[in-house]
Amino acid sequence: MANKIRAIKNKRRAINFSQKLIDNATPAELILKKELEKRNVYFEFQKAVPSGGWK
Repeated sequence: MANKIRAIKNKRRAINFSQKLIDNATPAELILKKELEKRNVYFEFQKAVPSGGWK
C-alpha cells in the first residue's frame, strides 16, 4: 500500500510519526522530506487503509 505524506507545521506532532512508515518510504519521499525540513515544514506519514481512505 502506498504512503501519503502530509506536510504539517507542528514539529512535535511530526516527530510522533511511525518510524516504520519512514523505513518504508521511497527515496524520493525522503529527499522531499529533507528539503522541506530545511524550510521548517515537517511531515506526517500516513498509511493507506484497506477501505481506500487515509488514516
